[in-house]
Amino acid sequence: SIKVKVRSVRKGTRILCTTDESTPSEQNHRASGPSPLLVELSSSETLRAICVDSQGRCSEATVERYVCDSGQEQKAGIGLLLERGNDSEHTTVKQIKPGGAADVDGRIKVDDALLKIDGRDVKGLSLSTMVKLTQGRRGTQISLLLRRHPDNAAPDASAAEAEEEVYAVTLTRVMPGDASKVRNVAL
Repeated sequence: SIKVKVRSVRKGTRILCTTDESTPSEQNHRASGPSPLLVELSSSETLRAICVDSQGRCSEATVERYVCDSGQEQKAGIGLLLERGNDSEHTTVKQIKPGGAADVDGRIKVDDALLKIDGRDVKGLSLSTMVKLTQGRRGTQISLLLRRHPDNAAPDASAAEAEEEVYAVTLTRVMPGDASKVRNVAL
């Protein structure tokens, strides 16, 4: 399910909402109340909302479409785009998705080399196999072992330290736009 917080920019208004194709009114609404109004949607639905002021004047309807999980387990990830080198043995981080688990953690950098996923050596694995290994149930953890690219080493690291810095990271798998977050809609 998803919780949607509907609020009015005008003080003293009531909000009326529907989730069918109809326009909300005093006689036809799924939810109503003062601003902010919290509406819980249990499936993918279109929410229509209007504001009614103290004199009974209504705003134009605002329409937003929300997509909720279907109940089927979806694979969650860690927000890394991996790249395989020409030699097919070295795998590096090509991109870090903003807002993903790796981005929020902040330790993994572009061009760092991926060595192991949950203790399994990635040398010789296909990219599709690595993607499958990094994906899993939302909220579960994954451990990665990486080698820092020399350009990403700490400024005070020696050349030898920069070349050999290996580090471990444990991340929690997340879904982009996780439906459990409260969304704000301004009317």
